[in-house]
Amino acid sequence: MPNNQGQQTNPVDSIDYEAIVEKYPWIVARDQKTIISPDADGILCGLLMSHYYGWEIVGYYDGKALALKQGLSMQECIFLDIEIFRAGVRSVGHHIIELAHHAPPNNWLTFKPQLDGCINPNMIRGVDYWNSHYHFKYPMATIHLLVGILNANSAISIPQSALVPLLHADGLANILISRYTDNLLSWMKYLGINLEEHPLHWLFFHNMRIVDLMQELANFYSGIGTGRQGRIDKISISDSKGNITLSPDGTVYKFSDELVTKATGFLDYLADKTQWEFKSDAWQFNNLSVYSFSKGVAKPTQSAYAGVIGQNPLSLAITSTDGIQYTVEGPDNAP
Repeated sequence: MPNNQGQQTNPVDSIDYEAIVEKYPWIVARDQKTIISPDADGILCGLLMSHYYGWEIVGYYDGKALALKQGLSMQECIFLDIEIFRAGVRSVGHHIIELAHHAPPNNWLTFKPQLDGCINPNMIRGVDYWNSHYHFKYPMATIHLLVGILNANSAISIPQSALVPLLHADGLANILISRYTDNLLSWMKYLGINLEEHPLHWLFFHNMRIVDLMQELANFYSGIGTGRQGRIDKISISDSKGNITLSPDGTVYKFSDELVTKATGFLDYLADKTQWEFKSDAWQFNNLSVYSFSKGVAKPTQSAYAGVIGQNPLSLAITSTDGIQYTVEGPDNAP
């Protein structure tokens, strides 16, 4: 079993955004339909793409369920902040999805074509679970990757007020000063954030007292709520057991008025901080078809990983040093 702890597997030290845009031109195409992960990172991604490219947010996927505008299929949409493993489906995510790039299971070649439409920074840089050891995985959020890709196509700007929401996405603030700081610095350099022309450069390189940043983060967390019922930075479509939390509306589903109020309130807040317009008509909160799937967990071993791949997962992520989380179709089929 490979175990080169502490060693990077790819000598390339800078991302090629232009090559990504050339290979995946749909990421900068206008007027696309998107399905987002219903957390702060996914919501920020939807807001960014809606503002700059006129994308419409038509669905939400949380790994247990998919809520999608009635009549649409996954092939008509682009998933943001989640990798989807189906031929013809386009997606952008940032999770570790390869166990060992140089020692794939025998069934990997059959499965690999389903990744052709997936933008993933770990795969681009050559970071997998075994050879890179989990420590070297991409530590930021999908929104930080998207900002760089879009800027390579057409310059975008990020105001200072966007700092805290961008640090909140996927808990980036929690690793600014931690035992994983070296990895964060490595990825910031790889993404070009150390260069002045990158839109996120000044956010990380301008002078700011740590105590002031702490206060801004405290104000933000107080505003979004900390309890399960009080948080407004997530759009819930199912509970921890996979039960659908949307409200039936005839033959379709809709979000409750309370949840819509929370979601739009959070979107208004993000729009104010980022200066990315919240276009309410572009966000689908009703007339949704809902599809339920099954989640599983496996150990990150060669045999277990091969077993997961053999189940033709809809999505998967190696989320910790001892767990692969994956989703398979059933009881519903993906549309």
